[in-house]
Amino acid sequence: MANRTDIDEHIKSAENTLETIKEQLDKARQQQGADMDEFTQAQLQLEQTYEDLDAMMRSANSQQRYQLQLIQRQVRTAQHEMILAGQTNEHYEG
Repeated sequence: MANRTDIDEHIKSAENTLETIKEQLDKARQQQGADMDEFTQAQLQLEQTYEDLDAMMRSANSQQRYQLQLIQRQVRTAQHEMILAGQTNEHYEG
């Protein structure tokens, strides 16, 4: 079973990642043709965060899994938003 500190650290890390991603999304929406390398790195960071949370779930109790699932849903939503924002930027570039 994962200890509470590990779970809390992963959740805090995921929240920090989500805040960074929100900034990236805002930046991408404001400037069509935003820096796609930076945007791609943010997407990779989100995917790694999702995988880290998934790994933590394997050793979490039911209450911890619930907390991890909530933040994991937020990560997945951010991934979807980034995909849509990336498609919009590609449209403007092309």
